[in-house]
Amino acid sequence: MSPNPGTSSSVALAPVQDCLRCLARKDDTSRFVGLTMLLSLTRQLDQAQFHDLMLQCTQVLDGRFLDRLLKSGTSNAAMMELASHVMEALGTVLVASGDVQYLTDRIPSLVQALSASTNNTFDVILSTLLALSTIEKGATSIIALEDLSPLFAFFPISQTANRTILGVFSGAKHNNADRVRHHLQRLLEHISPRACQWDRAAAVSGFVTLDKVFKILAPEIIPTPGQWIQCIYDTLRIVSTSGNSLNDRTVCIGLAARLLEIASLDSVFSFTKLSDQKSRTSAFLFIQLVTIDLRAAYPKLAERLHSDEYDILSSEQSDRLDVLGKFLVFLLSLDDLLETGVEPDLILRLRGDMGESMVMTIEFLRDRWDDSNAELKGETASRLQEITDSRSATRAQDDPLVTAGVQTLAIWLKEEDSHHKEAAGITDIFLTLWGANGGQNTGFKHIILCALQALADEKEGRQQFLAHDGWTPLWNDIRPIYESLESRSSDDIMFAIDTARLICDILRFETVGHVSWAQQVINLLDVKAQSDALALDDLALQLQISLLHLASTCYVGARRAVSGSVEGTVRVDKLQTMYKNVLGRVQSMGKIPWIEQCLEEIAEDLRTR
Repeated sequence: MSPNPGTSSSVALAPVQDCLRCLARKDDTSRFVGLTMLLSLTRQLDQAQFHDLMLQCTQVLDGRFLDRLLKSGTSNAAMMELASHVMEALGTVLVASGDVQYLTDRIPSLVQALSASTNNTFDVILSTLLALSTIEKGATSIIALEDLSPLFAFFPISQTANRTILGVFSGAKHNNADRVRHHLQRLLEHISPRACQWDRAAAVSGFVTLDKVFKILAPEIIPTPGQWIQCIYDTLRIVSTSGNSLNDRTVCIGLAARLLEIASLDSVFSFTKLSDQKSRTSAFLFIQLVTIDLRAAYPKLAERLHSDEYDILSSEQSDRLDVLGKFLVFLLSLDDLLETGVEPDLILRLRGDMGESMVMTIEFLRDRWDDSNAELKGETASRLQEITDSRSATRAQDDPLVTAGVQTLAIWLKEEDSHHKEAAGITDIFLTLWGANGGQNTGFKHIILCALQALADEKEGRQQFLAHDGWTPLWNDIRPIYESLESRSSDDIMFAIDTARLICDILRFETVGHVSWAQQVINLLDVKAQSDALALDDLALQLQISLLHLASTCYVGARRAVSGSVEGTVRVDKLQTMYKNVLGRVQSMGKIPWIEQCLEEIAEDLRTR
């Protein structure tokens, strides 16, 4: 209830005093009369008078009287309606002032009143709870309640309830993580059996809220995935495939991306659990629609690259790529694609759609990267800062769409060789992103490594790797891992092995090398040999062999490059000594084909002295 901003401040004070006297009395009849007068006055007072009256009301009226009225809904709807409107009026003043104790004390009664609310009262009560949810104290007081089911009962049909739930989770997430997790679990359990019954509008509204909830909460706050994951995914899939609204599909795809961050892939893409062929086909159709929307969005993204709208479009496209990438990983986990129960011709059509999507992704990444670099090239330091600070000049490597595109493309390239030649043209993007991550995010570097391994099958990919100094960023990650082997995980060591083998394969295919590269590797191996007793386990020994192989490859490539001996620069004697030491220990590993090949090639390289 808001004041009348056009009313003169000359309103007589007598009615206000009469109202306050009634509210201050101990008998319920007087208080009820006072509340009725209060609501009437709110329509007559100006802003300042309204503010003062609400503050005085909290000083003279016992809040427990409002509690009783709010709880009287089942027996006296009129009293509850009166109390709810008074609470709404109080909320407009007290929330703005920050003095909300009077209101927060009423929160249990407000939430309980929702269960007995009528069409005239539930939205009023919800608007008061929404106002309280926007401040931390209000959100904390709401989340502290044991039972929020009266509020959850309005999800997702009431936009006000949806916004209140989001506000409560957002406002309480930092200091009340356990309570947020508890109530989110209850909300998801409430949703699970009901989601399939929502109409389209309610479903989309609910999905928007859930997407925002999952985005704002830390992963550890999200409840353990349960039946609710499959119920929500099945519903969003049905909504997406049963209509033509791009906006609805975008919402559904966004939530699907959040679910895939939370749950295992087989719990979401559970084709075998679908009871009939129609449902399985629908599940595939959803992914097909993702690829269609993905391709359709790229021209618009290119047009809006320098507009404020780009960030939103980029985020939406990132979600599409994430869903597609996760689906690819799921398919690759299957022994046989026929396990999906979907007709083979549909699988082939989807493969073609994904291929077209990846080609357009490659083209967009190239254009996006070049545009970013062109905007920054040749600018002064002050101008660079000005451009960087503007929304339209987000660096390509900071664009979530670029990250998502690289991740999904890497998965595709690893298993599909028909687009390696096109992708070789963005090798510099992969290398720059690798270097931009420094020593962080090795998970992302694993993804880039997969892409580079695939591109190394193409001559153009290998040449691009060398032309853009692929050695430096990759070597800068191998070196610190070998220097601190004792504290490194097996995943780190395997990452270094795979990275060294990639460089080695490229150099051997292209028969190139540098004296400085060979010497860097030999120095690293030599320093480590002198500082440690070299009691290496099998995995660390494999890394040492990979580095010896890399050193010998660089040595041979350097000799060919200068058409003569480089022994005075490259410490080949050290390389030979380390090779002999390795031979004495390698027997304990048993036969590993790639290790045997490395040792044979090292021996051949050393014979070329």
